[in-house]
Amino acid sequence: MSLSAREAVNTYMSSPPQKLKSLKSPASIPDPLKKFVPAKSDQQTDYSELYRLENVAFPTREELRRVQDTFMYGSSSLSQELRVLEYRWGEIYFEPITEFMGDRRLWAALGVTVPENDIRSAKSALARHPVTLYDVAYFSGAHWISRKAGTKEVFDPYDEYQVPYTNQFCQTFSLMYLRNRLPVKITDNGRAWLKYYAYTMEALEFIDDMIKTCKRDPKLKNLPVFKEQNTTFDNLERAIAVCKSHPYMCVNIAKLP
Repeated sequence: MSLSAREAVNTYMSSPPQKLKSLKSPASIPDPLKKFVPAKSDQQTDYSELYRLENVAFPTREELRRVQDTFMYGSSSLSQELRVLEYRWGEIYFEPITEFMGDRRLWAALGVTVPENDIRSAKSALARHPVTLYDVAYFSGAHWISRKAGTKEVFDPYDEYQVPYTNQFCQTFSLMYLRNRLPVKITDNGRAWLKYYAYTMEALEFIDDMIKTCKRDPKLKNLPVFKEQNTTFDNLERAIAVCKSHPYMCVNIAKLP
């Protein structure tokens, strides 16, 4: 699917890529990156350099951090351009599927209660909540957790399935838990970091299944979320296809804390 981690790092260290073309910008992103960001309607952006760098299953957290620090968050013009390509990729392909999976109207239609108020300390709030006869989830404003009907156990994706304190698929893993679709835990210490790529690939399959299920279901397909520009079925199908083709991106674009 891509070069090995070491090959990718060494290639970038030894042979700088061709300079990326200047890109147009929407007004939503601040300077100094603003001048590099492509227009919202531009669907022809070349992501090959970004894929060569980030669509890699890095064997350790340290190797990913090395790439992030060197290329994505450095001060060079190349770093700025790569960072904007990453922002653009996330905006077009990553954000639609996370917005879809984190839509309260979808959760409600699936029979999961999500309180309207965003509770900052969601995990502690849910732990104090009495056991319910229905599935429940909480969104802190930045992170999702869930609990099954009739149980006290609180599921937190950070405990196993998602890199702690990153923004990724917490809403998806929380729903997978309620649907008994979580991947089998990887206990091999030698894969302590690689497991996140495996879990993410399972999450992408689940998201794909959810999109297809909603499109087939007469009740679900008419939810308001599918009428919104970023989460129409066309956009979601395109986004999940690209993410499944470049699954390691969905781990590596999250800045390590």
